[in-house]
Amino acid sequence: MRRPVWTAIALVLALGAGCDIMDFRSPSDLGEEPQILTIVAAPAEARPGDHVRLSALVHWPSGNWEAHWLVCLPEEGDWTGTCVQNHFPADGEIPPCSATPSGSLCRAPTGVDTALDVPAGLPLPEGVIYPILVELVAVRASVGWAGCADAAANAAPTPDCLIALKTLPLSSSGRVNQNPVIAELTVDGTSMDATPVPPTPTVGTPGTSLKGVEARIRVSVDASSVDELRAEDGTWTDASIAVDWYVTCGSILPVEEGGFEGDTIECEPPDGTAPATCSVATAKLTPDTPGDCMVYVVLRDDYGGHAYRAQPLRGVGEAVPEEPDDDGGCGCGQGGAGRIPLGLPLLLLLWGWRRAPRLR
Repeated sequence: MRRPVWTAIALVLALGAGCDIMDFRSPSDLGEEPQILTIVAAPAEARPGDHVRLSALVHWPSGNWEAHWLVCLPEEGDWTGTCVQNHFPADGEIPPCSATPSGSLCRAPTGVDTALDVPAGLPLPEGVIYPILVELVAVRASVGWAGCADAAANAAPTPDCLIALKTLPLSSSGRVNQNPVIAELTVDGTSMDATPVPPTPTVGTPGTSLKGVEARIRVSVDASSVDELRAEDGTWTDASIAVDWYVTCGSILPVEEGGFEGDTIECEPPDGTAPATCSVATAKLTPDTPGDCMVYVVLRDDYGGHAYRAQPLRGVGEAVPEEPDDDGGCGCGQGGAGRIPLGLPLLLLLWGWRRAPRLR
């Protein structure tokens, strides 16, 4: 994969691996709090004059929400966390991107999926990458953009106004990064990509408890879409894609299968006549409530390329009863393996004191 060469202005930016985030969350069991899970730009790396599609994966469990997009072309002194704030107009009236082809801050059309036409006249020396910063402001519909403009202007997200930033690399090179492509998603061995699309899979059995019930979710990648397998000098190399799992019911955890961990997809280059191959990532879902449920899987390469899938499931059976929590959940007062011997804390304290280095 080609390594980026930055201009002097871009050196000011803290870009990391191509996606800088303010409100993205680590893999988790999704609750009642709205969360932005990822932003995907297609293409993942653009050229001047390109038409770029932007889409967002957002968990918004109650009520309706709106997606507002701000696009910032950084100037000297800007960096990822300040570009929008530095150029936010005092009156809050941000012009549409179509009207400001060379402006520093503009608004793309509202919507979960939107589009951006990269200005064709941006001067880029050959082989240089320049960042465009895309900010998603996910807004509770009852609050609207007017109620979240201050949050966007001050980079101060609230429960009703979520903010996430994505770096869209803009390159003059002939080779640009592409998003990984999800080849297939399966639930307990059934492909969710079959034709015709299978019905919503169910997990559990009617009339029985969901306690102990598990479902295996697997995701695979089209190896031909992993351009990181080809190094800058044209040689082949190994590549990895990070996998994040989310669920709205119960819990989901990546598991090891076939010698590969479920939070990473490992890809190997072609070997002789054999094509490039990628491992399959697996997660274990344990639902705790009946009814509709969503599983989200997000893939990220090292250069800002993302992909995601949203898979509905349905839990069938009785809800898992909550465990008693008389002592705050620490297990200190429980019998058996959960009990801590009464004198153990004191013994540990004395042991640590005896082993501690003395001042001389």
